[in-house]
Amino acid sequence: MRNDYSTYGSFRAIDRLNEGEINFENIKRFFRNQSSYLSDREVMAIIRRIDTDGDAKINYSEFSDFFRCMNPP
Repeated sequence: MRNDYSTYGSFRAIDRLNEGEINFENIKRFFRNQSSYLSDREVMAIIRRIDTDGDAKINYSEFSDFFRCMNPP
């Protein structure tokens, strides 16, 4: 992990409108801006992987928990 990495900064980079959650459109737009064009199925797979409460949205708690599990101390 890079020293300048911030989970909150990463969340905000995807949640550009400061809605407090990441949804289908946020993810699609983020990847499109990175010149990666994901299919709807791929976007939904990301959401299903991170979304723990099943509301099809990713809040900051779910986002940070996911990355904490991916990079244990």
